[in-house]
Amino acid sequence: MTAPLVYHERTVRLTGDPLAAAARLGRGAEAPYTVYERDGEWCFGSGALAEIVLSWDEIRYRFGGGWRVEPVGAAPLRALAGVLASVPVVDWRACGWAGFELGSRIAGLPGPQSAESLVHLIIPAREARLTAAGATLRAADPADLDLLAEALATAPALTGTGALTGTGAAASTGAAADEAARLSPLADLEHGADDYRQGVARAVEDIRAGRLRKVILSRVIPVDGEIDLIATYERGRRGNTPARSFLLDLGGVRAAGFSPETVVEVAASGQVSTQPLAGTAAFDGGRVDGGEADRARREALRTDPKEIYEHAVSVQVAQEELRRVCQPGTLVVDEFMAVLERGSVQHLASRVSGRLAPGRDGWDALAAVFPSITATGVPKAAALAVIRRAEPQPRGLYSGAVISVAADGSLDAALVLRTAFQRDGRTWLRAGAGVVGASRPERELEETREKLRSVSRFLVAAPAAGPDREALRRTVAGLLEEDPADVGDEDNLFERGLESIALIQAVGAWRRAGLEVNFAELAENPTLDAWFKLLAGRLSAAAPAAEGGAAGDGPPQPAAARPDPPAADGGEFPLALMQHAYWVGRDPGQPLGGVAAHLYSEFDGRGVEPDRLAAAIERLISRHEALRTRITDNGGQVVEERSGWRGLTVHDLRDLDEDVAAARLAAVRDTLSHEMLDIERGEVFATALSLRPGGATRFHLDVDMVAADAVSYRVLLADLANLYGRPDEVASAPAYTYRRYRAEHTAGRQAQAERSRRAWRDRLPSLPGPPELALASPLAAVGATAEPRVSRRHFRLPEQARVALGQAAHRRGLTPAMAVATAFAEVLGGWSTQPRFLLNVPLFDREQVHPDVDRVVGDFTSSVLLEIDLTDRVPFVERARRVQTRLHADAAHAGFSGVEILREAGRARGERVLAPVVFTSALGLGELFDPAVRREFGDPAWIISQGPQVLLDAQITELDGGLLVNWDVREDIFAPGVVDAMFAAFERLVHDLATPRPLEAGTSSAGTSSAGTSSAGTRSAGEAGDGSVWDRPVDGLLDESVRAVRDRVGAVAGPASTRLLHEGFFALAERRPGAPALVWGATGEPAGSLSYGELAARARAVAGRLAARGVRPGDLVAVSLPKGPAQVVAVLGVLAAGAAYVPVGVEQPPARVARIAATAGFSIVITSPARTRWPDGVTPLGLDGTPGEPAETASDRLVLAAADDPARLGEPAYVLFTSGSTGQPKGVEVGHRAAMNTLDDLTERLGLGPDDRTLAVSALDFDLSVFDLFAPLSVGGAVVLVDEDSRREAARWAELVAEHRVTILNCVPAVLDLILTVAGGAGELGDSLRAVLLGGDRVGVDLPARLAAAVPGCRFLGLGGTTETAIHSTVCEIVGGGPVPAQWRSVPYGTPLRNVALRVVDALGRDCPDHVAGELWIGGAGVARGYLGDPERTADRFVTHAGARWYRTGDLARYLPDGTVEFLGRRDQQVKIRGFRVELGEVEAALLALPGVRAGVVALIGGGAGRPAPLGALVVGDPGADPADGPAAVRAGLRGLLPPHMVPDRVVAVPELPLSANGKVDRRAAAELLEREDCGPRPQSSPPRSDLEKMIMLVWREVLGGDAFGVTDEFFALGGDSVLATRVVTRLRDELDTGEVSVRMLFGAPTVASLAQRMRAAEIAPGRLDRVASIAWEIAGLSDDEIAVRLGAGAGLVGDGAGTIGAER
Repeated sequence: MTAPLVYHERTVRLTGDPLAAAARLGRGAEAPYTVYERDGEWCFGSGALAEIVLSWDEIRYRFGGGWRVEPVGAAPLRALAGVLASVPVVDWRACGWAGFELGSRIAGLPGPQSAESLVHLIIPAREARLTAAGATLRAADPADLDLLAEALATAPALTGTGALTGTGAAASTGAAADEAARLSPLADLEHGADDYRQGVARAVEDIRAGRLRKVILSRVIPVDGEIDLIATYERGRRGNTPARSFLLDLGGVRAAGFSPETVVEVAASGQVSTQPLAGTAAFDGGRVDGGEADRARREALRTDPKEIYEHAVSVQVAQEELRRVCQPGTLVVDEFMAVLERGSVQHLASRVSGRLAPGRDGWDALAAVFPSITATGVPKAAALAVIRRAEPQPRGLYSGAVISVAADGSLDAALVLRTAFQRDGRTWLRAGAGVVGASRPERELEETREKLRSVSRFLVAAPAAGPDREALRRTVAGLLEEDPADVGDEDNLFERGLESIALIQAVGAWRRAGLEVNFAELAENPTLDAWFKLLAGRLSAAAPAAEGGAAGDGPPQPAAARPDPPAADGGEFPLALMQHAYWVGRDPGQPLGGVAAHLYSEFDGRGVEPDRLAAAIERLISRHEALRTRITDNGGQVVEERSGWRGLTVHDLRDLDEDVAAARLAAVRDTLSHEMLDIERGEVFATALSLRPGGATRFHLDVDMVAADAVSYRVLLADLANLYGRPDEVASAPAYTYRRYRAEHTAGRQAQAERSRRAWRDRLPSLPGPPELALASPLAAVGATAEPRVSRRHFRLPEQARVALGQAAHRRGLTPAMAVATAFAEVLGGWSTQPRFLLNVPLFDREQVHPDVDRVVGDFTSSVLLEIDLTDRVPFVERARRVQTRLHADAAHAGFSGVEILREAGRARGERVLAPVVFTSALGLGELFDPAVRREFGDPAWIISQGPQVLLDAQITELDGGLLVNWDVREDIFAPGVVDAMFAAFERLVHDLATPRPLEAGTSSAGTSSAGTSSAGTRSAGEAGDGSVWDRPVDGLLDESVRAVRDRVGAVAGPASTRLLHEGFFALAERRPGAPALVWGATGEPAGSLSYGELAARARAVAGRLAARGVRPGDLVAVSLPKGPAQVVAVLGVLAAGAAYVPVGVEQPPARVARIAATAGFSIVITSPARTRWPDGVTPLGLDGTPGEPAETASDRLVLAAADDPARLGEPAYVLFTSGSTGQPKGVEVGHRAAMNTLDDLTERLGLGPDDRTLAVSALDFDLSVFDLFAPLSVGGAVVLVDEDSRREAARWAELVAEHRVTILNCVPAVLDLILTVAGGAGELGDSLRAVLLGGDRVGVDLPARLAAAVPGCRFLGLGGTTETAIHSTVCEIVGGGPVPAQWRSVPYGTPLRNVALRVVDALGRDCPDHVAGELWIGGAGVARGYLGDPERTADRFVTHAGARWYRTGDLARYLPDGTVEFLGRRDQQVKIRGFRVELGEVEAALLALPGVRAGVVALIGGGAGRPAPLGALVVGDPGADPADGPAAVRAGLRGLLPPHMVPDRVVAVPELPLSANGKVDRRAAAELLEREDCGPRPQSSPPRSDLEKMIMLVWREVLGGDAFGVTDEFFALGGDSVLATRVVTRLRDELDTGEVSVRMLFGAPTVASLAQRMRAAEIAPGRLDRVASIAWEIAGLSDDEIAVRLGAGAGLVGDGAGTIGAER
């Protein structure tokens, strides 16, 4: 469960005016924000930790993530209260609004009247509570406290008439406002006057007709032009004396109001009150006559019968409403008919109060009085009906409430009157008057005028210099290709279809106009209103700068008019972030490295002339600096005079036959599409031209993306085509350079980058990793494979499908790019073992800083890490909305790029972190190829890109009016067939999204291919394709061919068993009583045996005694005896009595025995006299008999066959208790039919008969014992018993096998390993063994060959299963001892036994594709009944799917393409190491693959003293292996098989692994042993051995900021990254006066020792580095004064011919 969020808090002094401070905070905030004033305190809140929206039929809410939706019943505010109660925020306070129409919903009137929300609340992310004394700040992010404090520090001081000192100040402000309003009126108060008079007259008629007693009718006054709402609020508040004031921008509604009264006030103590105001007169504050007129009007108000009546009925109703929720006897009228002054009016006011009844809260009180009686009428329901008829449009927020509510139960609701409203570009006022029978239309109209003046005279027009909102609306509509009238102020523009590329273009236009805005801040709040505010603020900020110039200078200079800086000197300048990442990734020592970032294309045309093309390329090089760029060996770039271009290579294929020419072309393609250009020599692009028969040509172009990004690639190609074909029409070269862009761009973004870094910082610990896809090997994840190979898969959406996709996406508020990105994410999720992962999303971040910047070639890209969360099952459209929301939120912080985030994560984890799965959208960039390219060079025939540290890059591009969708994939890294399966599912899903059509029965949202083939799914017939694809969760990712294989392998139906577990034994005892059943004893021990008849007689006797003790069929009887014949007798006796046996190990501690007894509820235990302590209520029964008890009961009392009691087939045969994760043992009830299903299959499969013997090595409470006993006894075979003293002696087991000629060995793998080890060579076990069955644990791949060597011809069967599925469920037979496939990490589980079904499912319960790990589910006849006495756990683990019962094993497994299931380990054996998820079984499999390692187990060791928990391994070496070299050799060997984070930190050699009582590896004991070893002396860090190593270590320490490491510790494990590596190399070059060290060298030699060795090897003058290092080390130990003395004394710092160390030293 996630811990609740706690606000950070700070108190600061507030030297200024709290009103001005609140207004300033509002002006600096983006929506949503609220300001609420109460009793001299202003509470400002912005951002939303939680947001709740109540509509007529549903409530939507979110707590930081996606929206959740629930229906609303008859009590909407109770639903709202329920949601608030679940908010995971400590001490929250919420603020927002409730619309007037909420009253109709509460009253049960029909509705809705409009689509508008009824209530909208936020719990703010930032909060400031402001008073004259100071400010209390709260924020979820502590960094926001600094921002709030900084904003408040600049609030204006409290001076002059701006002070809020009551009526006098308000009157003074009001007088000035009246004069301003008279001179420049913004609102015509006579608007609609005639209609209002008529409405009042009709209402009076209704009242006089007795239909109601009072109604409040209102009218709307439009406001002309734009107003500054925040300035209006501040000015209006100074001119009013409200009960409450508010300013808000929430849910598309903006309002500034001065409420004269509250709807309801509820204290945390439960005290509740309401303040009805009714009865109104004008008030001018004494401006004309010193207050005489005001006093006269006040007296008239108090005595006017109409006003008194209007007020009295309101107070009466208020009492009636509150009485429903208050304790009896507590309701009082505290004030009655007082006169309160409210701005330009004065009112009669009363207060009604009481105490809430138990079980009632503030929401009940609000429901009781809402909407306020003073805003509706009497009776309220009749008044609401009249208002609906009389007023032409819903009131919305007017006469609703602004609400402030807190976690302590307090609630304050201000009545929304005297308010200015804004929405969708409109501004209006609204006011009403109370109409009663005595009302006159003109008087009520005048009352509305008086109320309107409380606001109208304070309206402040927006600055004329600001941007025009309607012009902006037209601009945005153009970007959306929609009508301006359809674009609302609060519409999410991305959801309306705005593409990121279009936004970038708009940003460029605004920047050229002098407005400093960027993509990130616009993407953060993508609404027209937010952009309007942002642009207005930026224009206002730009104005003072413009005013600072000489008169007549005009507006700020656009970028184009600014003079160029001095010409660049051609020196080195830094690589951009992405360029640096490309350069670093070229190193083969990097994870997924050894690859260049480049884009290769081929164009098939005709008649391209080599000489003319070469000349055009030369002109292109001259035109673009990027093509003359050389990358330095230290991570910089230099623009050279000449390019490193090798020239145009011409392949003349014209005289070759077709096949040879095709082969040559394929070879050229293979070479160029995978080459690494020599960028450090300045070769950043390569060209070739193939001349083909018949005048055909193929132009080959390869561009390294360190010089040109995808957009620049288009520029290059278009320029080249025009330079080739129409050189005279080509525009002049760009008047701007990439060099200049880099300098200006970097300098201008530092503040934004720091803000973005802070935003990402807190997310770093919780960020997931990349998708955990099915790879070829563990090392494949870091690219440690052979030569990297990239392949491309693609499909095209024709123009019609593209249009359909766009329309379907836009209808749902999505962009087509986000729809395709979500499809990509869903497919990745289907093949990923983790549902949360990161996608790397490139951003085309070319800021429009110059008119020519779009024609410049360079790398302008950035990236954002997009977090995908597929943990819950939601419709595709909901998933896409979440992805889109997440991307836009993250893009707002793109100032700290994905590259930098990964570096930060790498430093924190001590290992390089990648995000190698990429989604690139080029939608909005236009066609991929300029028309000139096709005109001159022909049609594109081949395109492929690749990049370092990229595993999979999905790209979507505009091509030929449609879309080109392609994947560029590192083919060598994935498991076979995975990429093809993923891409096929992706293609099906995208086509379905773009092709709405009815789906046939059985198809799913990913189930239809582009060719029309369908895959199996779960859709019903008749569902619309559009709806089922977009509006249902994604399923059906498996191809039909995969399902066909699984269906074929899973076709194992057979006859159901009709025998009880013991039935075969008793039947054979009747037919062959003299045959041996049990044998025991070996050389030197007493031997013995029992025949079938003897064993049956003893078992019958036990059954009789149990029956005599009251045991009946279906009861449970415990068996607690040492291994031996008595144990078997007891088990058979219990079964013969019709009971089920419950094994209790003789070594079980008393506490666990008590828990087992309490859970099972048995009252009798068959035991030996040696054990005397049993829980109360449990009676021990010995096998030696008790005097007076019958030796046997009548045979008709026994249950020896199913015919005796057919119901017993489904009843338990035994209950085995396994360990539970909670510490409480779990009792697994296994029925007779379930157990016999397994035995019947194996008996038939092995051909078991009377000549077979098993070795009963497993303990009775381990389910393998069921096969050991009942398989042979059901067919006339014998059981060779192991006594209690020998059950842990491997040598004794081997003796028993040989001496008693055991034919079938059924055991755990560790037991076979021990038997083979002690048996030694071939023949030691004899020749009787004909089959070995291994189960219960991972089966090592070495065992088949070892068994074949020891017992030639013996069958080897690996079996998989669980106690809950009756011993074994799967089988994998290795014929002839192997060899097993090289890729096996262990022997697979295999395929299902008879009547068994298998599924491997992901976290959402979907079938996993081949190679993908998921949870193994086992179904069919072997599934147990459940957990005894534990229905909750039974319901959790035993589930029903598709009408069948399944057991969720908790095991990790995966399907292989042939339908085999491979066991991967327990799900609870996954651990997190340095942020990486590691499956311990994978490490163990690598251990066993090492030569000289016979066995191994891996465990996480508890970290201490702040250390992260390290990984440890116990290993058992082969006999004769050197134990001294073992651990070091093991770690070295594992480095060649596993990525660094999976290599154990500590390896301990042991003679044998610790085993549990069941013979399994005891992981707990292994971990404890590793803990003890870890607490022992730890190896010391290796010190430097030379001055060169000392200097390298000194530089490392200074750059990395630590010193706790030695010369063998790896740079990246110490927190290093590629940027820090560059700093290290720069420092070393300076300190050691050498150029013989590079970043690439450091990557290849990442320890101090290895780097020193590599540097020496690279020396031109051997020995020089060490001599220089000695001098440098000596200097490093001197103080500045000592250095000065030595220099002054002429101490020559010159090495023998090595050159002088610079004077700076």
